[in-house]
Amino acid sequence: MSQQERVRTTPAPVGLVPLDERNWRVVDPEYADGDRRQIVGYLADVGDGYEMLWMRPGPGVRSTFATLDAALEAALDRLSADRDG
Repeated sequence: MSQQERVRTTPAPVGLVPLDERNWRVVDPEYADGDRRQIVGYLADVGDGYEMLWMRPGPGVRSTFATLDAALEAALDRLSADRDG
């Protein structure tokens, strides 16, 4: 799957900003570019799945996911919790 195909699978309102072929910044489009609150986490294709380094609610927690869609669904859940809470 190409990087462009992966980006197209991103469900709104989560954004993916490619950093290189296997790494992305996961962003909340509610915040402007350059606003550090925009960063939800960093997502890496680790070969046998995906690893997210979360930046919300605080940096440093890592989660692994079998698929890109599962990682993006978790990001959507985190954004929903942030917005509701």
